[in-house]
Order: sequence, then structure tokens, then C-alpha cells
Amino acid sequence: MDRTWARSQPSSAGAFLEPGLLLFAGAIDSAALHSHTAIQILIVGSGRLVLQDAAGSEQPADAAIIPSGVAHAVHATQPTFGVTAYLDPASRLGTAARARTARSPADRADVRTWVQSAAPIDPQPDATNVPSRSSCAELTSARAILDLPARRDAHPALTEVMEALPNLVNGPMTLQGISEHVGYPPRVLERLFLEEYGLPYSVWRRWARLEHGITLLRQGKPLTDAARSAGFSDSSHFTLVCSSVFGIRPSDAAAITVDQSWARPTSVGRFIDLRAHGAELDAPPPRTGPASAAL
Repeated sequence: MDRTWARSQPSSAGAFLEPGLLLFAGAIDSAALHSHTAIQILIVGSGRLVLQDAAGSEQPADAAIIPSGVAHAVHATQPTFGVTAYLDPASRLGTAARARTARSPADRADVRTWVQSAAPIDPQPDATNVPSRSSCAELTSARAILDLPARRDAHPALTEVMEALPNLVNGPMTLQGISEHVGYPPRVLERLFLEEYGLPYSVWRRWARLEHGITLLRQGKPLTDAARSAGFSDSSHFTLVCSSVFGIRPSDAAAITVDQSWARPTSVGRFIDLRAHGAELDAPPPRTGPASAAL
């Protein structure tokens, strides 16, 4: 599978990264045919986006949910801005997104499924509300756009794990090893990770390594040093895992997540919002009829 991004690299006015979720607001650029294990959600705020599946079928999209492992290409036929989110399929949000795509009568690899799964979509906002590259970071907060619940205070065991993470992430990070470090049984920790992050520990660990490695790259660390410090065997291993999950290289991920300040509670943009577009992930709309090429 060709994982090469087109010449126009992804760019971001703001981003948010945590285990199970990578989200950024900014330019949505063209990408050649590729696939990744994360579920991808695209919401267009301005411009025009055309999606293409492996069979060559194309469909304009104001919003789409692209399933895990499905080959797709992205064509921005004019400067396009909006929000892109990558969800781990094992997360709560990923499970809800998978339920949406499963409701479509078309095949999950069919571009019509991706667009229908995100419908219904409100009409394009009027021109006075179209964001510019400089204002895109103010559209919304990461938690508001995906309707994430407010994060309660973490369990003391998980707080201790987070504090010790920089010293643990470059090791094997087995659940047993974490258990011995914080003094809680592995079974209890597994339950806590599921309750707090909505992810099995093994999946959380992979995202934690990616997040740590990408953070080190943003801080100016060389790729090899960042890879080893994050627990990858070498830079090739880091690149392979990052490309597998997101479809982009670690350096690209570091570039689009350079500014995460927008993810703190700010003024919520009105027109790029899943609820405003009738696309709540936890409440899939009823099927209204067979898929149509006109969707």
C-alpha cells in the first residue's frame, strides 16, 4: 500500500494528542492512496474535499468517517480547512464510529459508506463564518468537537503511572512491571485503564509511546534518540508504527501537533461541531434508505 503523502503536507493551526485520539484543526491537504489502523474522521469547514476509495470511486465530502485499514485518497481541489481526527478502533469513540459505519448498507471500503456514516450534514456555513488559516485554531476545543466527557480526577494509581511515564516508556512497560511500580495488581490496573482511557492497556501503551516520541521530536530531539527514548527499537520501528496508525511519518505528526494550546477550554466554534452537524458519535442516525451514488 502506498503510504506516501502528496506534495502538500498536512498542516495544523492547533492539535491535540492523547492515547486513543489525535485531532488537529487546520488545512486538510491532498494525500495519495494509503491506509492506517486508526479510524479517521474528516469535517470540512471551508473549501472542497473529494475522497477516493481503492476501486477508484470518488465522492465529494463535507464530513466522513473512514474505517480502519481501508485504502483511501484525499483530494483537496481548493484550499480546504477543517478538522481531522484519528481514533483507535479499540477506544470508546472508535467503537462508536465503527457502529456508525456498520449501519451503512454499502461495503466499508466504499467511499459512499464513509460519507453516509457522517450524515446528515447541515448546509455549508455562510461565507462570513468561513475560517482562515490563522483563525482555524479558535474553531473549537478538542473535547467539545468529539463530545468527550469531562475528565474526572484520575485514580491515584494512574496518576502515579503518568508521573513515572518518562522513566518507564523506554522500557518494556509490561503490565506486571507497572503493577510492581505502583503497587496495584495487574487486573486492577487493566480495569482502571479501561475505565479512564477507554483502551486496553496494551493499546494505551502503544499510543503512549507514540505520544512520547512525537513530543520529543517537537522538542528538537533527533528521530533516532526520540525513538529509543519512547521504547521503540530504532527509528525505523518508530516510523513503521506511526505510519501504521496514522498513515504519516513521525516528523509529519510532530509538525501538525506543534501547538496544542488550543485544546484547552476556549471559545467553541459554531460550525465545526459534531452536534451542530447532527453527527453525534454515540447516537447514530437511523438508516433512511439504500446508499446512493448521489450521497
